Amino acid sequence: MLDWFARRFQKRDAKKRLGKRRLQAIEEIVGRRPNEFEIYVHALTHRSHLDGGEFAVSNERLEYLGDAALGLIVGEHLFHRYPRTMEGDLTKMRSNLVNTENLFRVAKKIDLFSLLFIHDDLISSGRVGFRSILADAMEALIGAVYLDCGADVARDFVVKRIVEPSLAAGVHLDDKNYKSQLLEYLQAINGDSPRYRVVKEEGPEHERLFTVEAVVNDKRLGEGVGRNKKTAEQRAAKSALKSLIELEKRGDDIEDLDETEIGVAGDE
Repeated sequence: MLDWFARRFQKRDAKKRLGKRRLQAIEEIVGRRPNEFEIYVHALTHRSHLDGGEFAVSNERLEYLGDAALGLIVGEHLFHRYPRTMEGDLTKMRSNLVNTENLFRVAKKIDLFSLLFIHDDLISSGRVGFRSILADAMEALIGAVYLDCGADVARDFVVKRIVEPSLAAGVHLDDKNYKSQLLEYLQAINGDSPRYRVVKEEGPEHERLFTVEAVVNDKRLGEGVGRNKKTAEQRAAKSALKSLIELEKRGDDIEDLDETEIGVAGDE
């Protein structure tokens, strides 16, 4: 009986520490009302806020769990979504989706920083380590959702908030050598090699702008624009990769590509 009262008091105390604003934000972000409030207090507590009393546990253990869950969820999603993509390319994709920079972008988008319990001295986006703090908190939140709501809810949360927006933005292709990626991709599919052709040059001599197409067997796969041919070729390759991956998702072949759907990659 005493244990029951202790747990009930602990839960009420944790709910009070989170407050109405944080609880509403968590519910909106996760898509599920929290059950175990203490887990979210831990997930949102940076070690700089530890006081040995109400805030005695930082988010570092949940960060560890969230990191493991994130890697598995993203890996499984990519495995099923891209059935013809080789293991090495899937590994690169997963790395781009779960790295610090991408998790920071996601955390910033959902305004996770405003929910953290953190020392006032660290509340500055210009501070060294700010990106890591947010990325770590994102992983801790995933760990909390996993423990509180289960694997299925955690999977839905990661796919909705991280995987799908990142794939749509082309984050999974963020290897700057897109020409090399495109060559490897095509070699794995049918052994073809891409060609690059300049289709337009415009602007004055000191501010030249090149438009380049990536072509395979006279089929235009992508288009890129840049201040020099090398940059335009890389961007054309990136555009082509997006087109090919979209075809793969639909189960289509290169011959099925509608060239009117091809995007133009330029300055971002």
